[in-house]
Formats: sequence, structure tokens, C-alpha cells
Amino acid sequence: MTRERHAGVRSGAYVRCAAAVILLASLSQLTVAHASEDAELLRRVLIARLAGDPDFPVLVMIGPGRPTPGLMRSADALEFGVVANGSTLVMPWGNVGDAFVYALFTPSAPKARAESLATWLHLGLTLGHKDDENFRHGLAILREKDAVAASAIEARLAPATAVVPVPPPADPANAPAGIPDRAVDVAADPTLAVDATGKPQKPARARYGALSHPVGIAGIDALMGPRANPTAARKRKSASIGDDAKESDVPLAPIIKSPIGAKTPYNFGTPSTDPGPYWTTQGQALYVPDRAGDAGVDRIHVGCYGNHTLQFVPIPAWWGGSHPEPGVEQESWKQLTGGNLGMPFFIERAYSSFSENGFMIFTSGLIAAGSVNNVPKYPCFRFPSDKWPTALSVTNRNEFLLVAVWDAKDNKAQLAVLALGLTENGKTGFCLPNWGIHNVVKLLGYVDLPGLELPSAIASTAAGDPWAAGPNESYAFDYTSADNRKRYLADPAIARSGFAVVLSKVGNKAAFVDLQPLLAGVRRNCFTTPELAAKARVFGNEDAQWPYTFKHAPEMKPVVVSTFTVPAPTAVRTSMRAAHGRPAIAAIACEKGEVRVYRVGGLLTEAPATAADIQLHVIIPVGANPCSMAYQREGDPLRPSQGQGVGSWDAINYVFLVCCRGDREIDWIEITATGGECYRRFHDKRLIDPVHVQHMRTNSGNAAYIFTVCDFQGRKIVNYRVGPAHIDDQPIPIASGAAIECTGWMEFPGSPFMVSADNVP
Repeated sequence: MTRERHAGVRSGAYVRCAAAVILLASLSQLTVAHASEDAELLRRVLIARLAGDPDFPVLVMIGPGRPTPGLMRSADALEFGVVANGSTLVMPWGNVGDAFVYALFTPSAPKARAESLATWLHLGLTLGHKDDENFRHGLAILREKDAVAASAIEARLAPATAVVPVPPPADPANAPAGIPDRAVDVAADPTLAVDATGKPQKPARARYGALSHPVGIAGIDALMGPRANPTAARKRKSASIGDDAKESDVPLAPIIKSPIGAKTPYNFGTPSTDPGPYWTTQGQALYVPDRAGDAGVDRIHVGCYGNHTLQFVPIPAWWGGSHPEPGVEQESWKQLTGGNLGMPFFIERAYSSFSENGFMIFTSGLIAAGSVNNVPKYPCFRFPSDKWPTALSVTNRNEFLLVAVWDAKDNKAQLAVLALGLTENGKTGFCLPNWGIHNVVKLLGYVDLPGLELPSAIASTAAGDPWAAGPNESYAFDYTSADNRKRYLADPAIARSGFAVVLSKVGNKAAFVDLQPLLAGVRRNCFTTPELAAKARVFGNEDAQWPYTFKHAPEMKPVVVSTFTVPAPTAVRTSMRAAHGRPAIAAIACEKGEVRVYRVGGLLTEAPATAADIQLHVIIPVGANPCSMAYQREGDPLRPSQGQGVGSWDAINYVFLVCCRGDREIDWIEITATGGECYRRFHDKRLIDPVHVQHMRTNSGNAAYIFTVCDFQGRKIVNYRVGPAHIDDQPIPIASGAAIECTGWMEFPGSPFMVSADNVP
């Protein structure tokens, strides 16, 4: 950006670096206070603008003397950075007030969109700038852009002609019985936690703050952990994609509008009126919205094949609803929460089979599943107010939902076990392999996690053969005949063992939980004797109705095997089975920049599991703050040992993508029989603040290796392909000869931080 672009503007922002005090040309002092809604909206617009144009001019006071021209080089949700005369100041937004935001936006106001210009004018009125030349000039421009918005400003300028009485507050006795959003009421916590001696501690919400109730952009920013330092030089590492001297310019794939009226742009292929084979990959994206009333979750479409073209540009889902995710309009969700769902802050699916439901956690305590276009089920469950869900995992064939919970009443971490099922058309089924098409969730009980503070992440495996076909729907199981029960007992798709790992970042712990009692209970009750099988066909919410709660069937309750000390663990993934001579493992990322890989031994066998089975296998260095890990769900086409093209599904057990926010990179790690390595580090200057990564499953014959990244401060999700795409098994290499190219991105009305999608069967 050049100075000439601000010609004629008579106010600007001044930064006194020596004293870290912001001065404004038109104001004598600043009021540092909680930002108004108008100032907050303008601040977000500025952050987005600086993301693409990081040389915003300001005037800087460095000691006494005249202001010096400077550049605002960085800005994010929490702070901004200014450079002048070789000096650098990084200052929290909380140290400045609305007046600074107003002055900083002033040079941009005349060329801003009508909505942003109107917001700036409303803020100017509040701050008393109605007679300033810049204000009057901006209002004149708004009249041309949006006469209705300008009229609203002018109405505030006109003197009031009448006093409108304020209605008295509603009688609490007659008020609706809505359930308040616990995320909003973080200051009021009537429950004082106590330690082992009964001594009162600080309220749990005061201790854990945004980590347990992430509110708004600052809360999610804290949840994702440390960002990259905008002024620090990147520590380049080996095995990088791109130039070691600077961040790579990753090439962009062609993005073409179809001439035959297809609903989506395409990247590769030759359009045909013949629809031919078709597939699509859909799911949900979570974001911190700009506007109040925005649900913060959209249904998106991240890829498809149709009309003989491949499309990997992320776009709003074009069938079934997109903005917002249709689930948020479901009456069942509203009834559980009194109409106040709160903000979604976590989402997860199963990974080794089709998984049509993406389960989300809302700050109201609601657990609910967004769906894909052909499976409108929307199951939901709400925890009581003293149980705070913080993370969840779906076992790999969609049998169970495992939720990490903080019990604020008894001051302890727990694992909540919920059975997933389908009941419709006179058919029912729970706790068995399926495609993630559920409409019923039943809480079976809680497992205490001694030694853990607030849980922060979880992963799990129910170790049936992840590639055995199994039935498409759990209700397809017929337990009535002895032959069927015998066949199901031998079915490799039905899990015999499994485990979960629950992390506590604030407590530096990882708990390993044996799921074998739970899975053995399912097999015993469904497939052994005719008497037990008959009882397991009676479904209901009572303890003694299938699936049984732990109160009725305590022998099914999972068991904590061991708890390890792990430094600031951030994310975890578990393998589905031992494969290709490599051990079954749990991979735990740590904030300082490493992934600790543990062999889990008996946890993935039918033999009894012991703490001695869990041993450190290898520590793999990765980028700083690896805040997200993703399963690689197909072979890497540039890594022949994993399988060519899109084959070799067993890569899911030992290859993971790691999103390292602190270094703005995506790393690939592979676990071997004797150790492991980070074999690829990827950077793209399009990614301002990567916080989440997913490897999206596509279809084999017409597909590509696609991964999706959430760019929090960049306000977009971005798709990339690795190696060649394929149409009818014929490779389409990257035209530039590069290893990876960008296939497109999708911008959001806010800051995206998690994405979860799957191929639609």
C-alpha cells in the first residue's frame, strides 16, 4: 500500500513506541475499555485487510520530536505490530480503545464497503466526531453507496422529538424457561471446587477460563495455543516444500466455470453433459462469526467428481442447506437448550468408514451432529450444567461417542461414554459398525480420570478390522438366529478391543483408557445366547434397556490403565491396528514442537492390557505448537512406500498430518517399526494462521490426495492437492511440475478454526 492511497485524509494513528502509548492526532488521550460492537467489527475488517496487505501506514512517535512514518506490519485477534526506524512494537488490542480503532480505520473509510463505512460512521457518532470533515465526507459517500444505511446515520444526527418509554423488565416468574449459554456467564460460578483435603479452591471457570468455555475470537485463539511470531525469522528445517530462503509460492490449479451449467467450478477434466459416475465430500466448518446471531457453523462442500470433471474448490454445500448448517434449526436442538445453542467449538467424525454425522460441542453443553445432504438425522444430547464437555471422539466405525468432560461439581476429569444408534421404520440398532447415520444418543455413564485436570483432547480406536465390509447400517444386524449370531461373532468388522487417550494440556497429562470391557459387553449381549440377544433387542432410555448403562452393567465400564506425564500435550491420534510390521500406537503432539509416539501393546489385543504395555516408541520433532493432527486416509502419491495413487488405506495407522500454528506449516510424520520421521514440511504464504488440518477422503478411480487447512486469521479454508489427480485412473500431474498445488479456497464471515468432512456414500 502506498501513501498516496491516503491522500486528503486529515487524521491518522500515532504510536509512541518508547512508552507503548497510542496517541491520536485528533484526541488528547485514549480510553482503554472493552470494545464496542462497532469497534470490534471494524477491528476485524482491519485484521482481514492487513492479512493481505501487511504494510498499513501509520505515524509513530519514538521519543520526543516529530512523528515518523511507520508501517503496521501485522494484526491478529489479540495484538498488532508496528515497525518504524528499525524499532518494533507489538501491542495488545486491549491496551487501546475504540478511538484508536476509529482513527486507524479513517483512511480506509471512503473506499470501504457500505456496511463497513456505516459501522465506522456509527462509531464516529458515539465518539463525538459528527462535525469532523472526514465524518461528513464519509456520510456523503455512504449516501451514494447505500441510501438506507445513510438515513439511519442521519436519524441519529437529528434531534430527538419524543421520548420513548423503556418497558419495565419482565417478571422473572413469567419469563421463558430458557437455558442460558454457560459460555456467556463465565464470571458466575456458584460451585467452588475443593481439593482432596476439602479446602476450597478457586471456581473452576476462573481457573480454566477460555480453555473450558471458549467465547468469541479471543477464546478460540487461546484454545488453539500460541501463534507464529510475525517478527521472528522462520527456523527452516529439512524436508521442506519450497525455497529455503523464503516461503514458497505454491502454484494455483485452474479454477474453471463449467460451460454446461454445473453447480460447482471445476479444476480438472473435460465437462460432459453425461453426468457419469458421481461422488461428493461434504461436512461442517466451524468459525467465529463476525455478527451476533450467526451460528458459527456452515455445511460445506470440499470436493466432487461429476460430468467427468474433478472439483476441489471448497464452496458452500449446494444442496440441503449451507449457511448455517441445517442442524442448528432443528427443534430437538432448540428444546434441549431453551433455544440458546451457544457457540460450537469442537467437531469430530469417525475415520475408517463412511461417517456422515459430524458431532459438535456447543458452549451450552449440547452435543449434536451436523450431517451431509442425503442423511438428515441430527442426533443430539445435552450434558447437565455441572458437566463441561471439552473434546470428543467417535470410535472408528461409529459405534460410540466418547466425550472428555470436566465435572465442575466434584472437580474431576471424566470420560463420558455415549452409545450411538438408529431407530426408525421399526428397525433399531446400537453400538455396532455403521456409516455414521444415527438419530439416537444414549449416555451409558462416566469413567473418572484420576490425576487429570481439565481435559483438552481425546482420540479413540475400536479395533475391528477397519476395512472389513460389515453391514452398512447397524440395524441390519439380526440377532434372532443362532447362525447369524455365530457369523457376527466371527465378523472382523466388529471390534474386540480398543482404547482411548485423553489429554490435559493444563495438567501435562495423558490418560490411557481400555475400552475392551465395553466392546466385549456388546459382543456378549448381542451375539452369544438367545436369552441375552432377545434382551438386547429391547431398546430404551432406562438403565436396564439396551444399550445398558454402567449402573445396570458395571462390567462394561472402561478402565483407566495408566496416566503419563506429557509436556503441554495439544493433540492426539490413535492407530486402528498394527499394520505392515509397525506397532499399534498413540501419537501425542506437544506444544514445544514434537510428537511423542507410544506403543500401546495389549490395548489393541484381546489380551489383558497393563501399564507396562504402554512405552515410548519415538519422539519426532515438528513445528512449534502442533495444535491439530489429521489421519492420512489414503496413500501418499509422492511416497511410494505408502502405495501409489490413492490406495494403501493402511497409511491411516502410521501417517499423520500435523498443523503447526507456531511455525505456520503442515508437517507429515510417518511411524516405522523402529522409530519415525517428519518427511515433509509444507509452507504457503497464503496461510496466515493455519490452526487445523484434515485429509479429505475422495473416491479411488476419479480422485486426488486433498488436504484442507483452516486459516484462522486469514478467514478462509484452503484446499491443496499432493501429486497427480486421477480421472478414470489416468494421472493429471501438476502443470508447473510442483509437488503440491492449491486448488482453491473459501472465505467466511468470520474466522474458521475447525473443519470436518467425509465422502458421501
